Amino acid sequence: MTVFELEQCIETYGKEVYSFCLHLTGAREWADELYQDTFLTAMEHITKLHNDAGANPKSYLRSLDETPEEEQAEMDQELENLPESQRKEIEEGEAQREILGAFVQTLTVDNIDELCEKVADSEAVVDVDWDSDWVEFSTAGEAGSSGGMRMSEFELLFPDDAPRISILSYGISGGGADGSISAYISVLRRYEDGTITCVDYVPKDLDFQP
Repeated sequence: MTVFELEQCIETYGKEVYSFCLHLTGAREWADELYQDTFLTAMEHITKLHNDAGANPKSYLRSLDETPEEEQAEMDQELENLPESQRKEIEEGEAQREILGAFVQTLTVDNIDELCEKVADSEAVVDVDWDSDWVEFSTAGEAGSSGGMRMSEFELLFPDDAPRISILSYGISGGGADGSISAYISVLRRYEDGTITCVDYVPKDLDFQP
């Protein structure tokens, strides 16, 4: 596989690989880093990519995101060495995050208003300059989330005028005195009139019990 062919791979599969990175990390800033590392690794191993990718380069690129077995074994060992109460807390947090992650994967522009509720006053219009190389966005309010991305990545998320959503990040915060769990989902959303906004949602009815 040549460098040109790798660039064609990025053009063809970049959106799916990026979505996979976002699914793995749950946060756009980490997904951006993982996405870049994936293709940098592919560049560094371009000969191996030629030999191993075969007829399914997308699967090969996704495999570059996976945690090596040795690293995973080390992480598992560190977890085992923690006090039981702390280990249980981490395991519960991971289980809750998996539940939220699975829920997020079901969200579409057609069902998000049914399954989620907008955080009051969080929605802010994204001022997109399509001639620029960069797009910045943020939800409203001082505590709102903010970020940005290259225009080439933004165009992958919104390739046409159709209404659609793109998940920026999601996460869980816990424990009020009653042990309640709250979740947030930050979204870029394009409406039928072409307006693109950045907005925070919370799930309406999500059971975090495994």
